[in-house]
Amino acid sequence: MSDPVRTLFQCSAGAEHVAAEPDVRNPACRTVMERAGMPWARTVRLPHKEAALHVRPRSRVRPAPERPGVAAPLGGRPGVRHSAV
Repeated sequence: MSDPVRTLFQCSAGAEHVAAEPDVRNPACRTVMERAGMPWARTVRLPHKEAALHVRPRSRVRPAPERPGVAAPLGGRPGVRHSAV
């Protein structure tokens, strides 16, 4: 199973945190955040909703296991097929 948060960190070398802010009334999305290793940090009031802020710091991400025989593409960012937005 892949770790989407690890992938985000691999694509953004300077990022220290990954955050998500689903609506507090969306338990399915909040469960996905928790399972992705993004624990609830606090509730924040935004102009259009009350959000549950979920944050995962880079320090909580283990390096990806080495896979023998799989080379990174030029540029050294495995799995990246599009430019960052």
